[in-house]
Amino acid sequence: MDSIDNALFRTAFRAALGEEGYRRLVAAGTVPRLRYWQEVALQKFFVRHPEHQMAVTQIADALRVCELHDDLLQPEVVEVIDGCIDYSQTYLNARRATFPHAAADPVSTEGRKDMPSRMSVWYCTVCRAARSAWMNEN
Repeated sequence: MDSIDNALFRTAFRAALGEEGYRRLVAAGTVPRLRYWQEVALQKFFVRHPEHQMAVTQIADALRVCELHDDLLQPEVVEVIDGCIDYSQTYLNARRATFPHAAADPVSTEGRKDMPSRMSVWYCTVCRAARSAWMNEN
């Protein structure tokens, strides 16, 4: 569940970075750790906005959102299939632009050994709806 503090942090952080910078930072993710350029951006933000200061673990939770729709990402456990999947460039472009966190495609081993049979993923409900609409149209 999202807190009001997290939502206020994201609003202020987006305003400070600008839309493009915010989306880039959120899209890069925070797991397994923040990248150096993300740490620098956050440090600069916290200097200017100490009221939003938070721990690294809190930052990961606050930024676990879809960079496109700003919806909270939801957890789900999915099956892993053995094999490789090749998607069309049209689909990959649409996924990147319209539904980056649908997490509705099968998770495949891509030939790797010793993969678990199930894996945790994070998805955006708005992305899933957008993917469904795109699939129906294409």
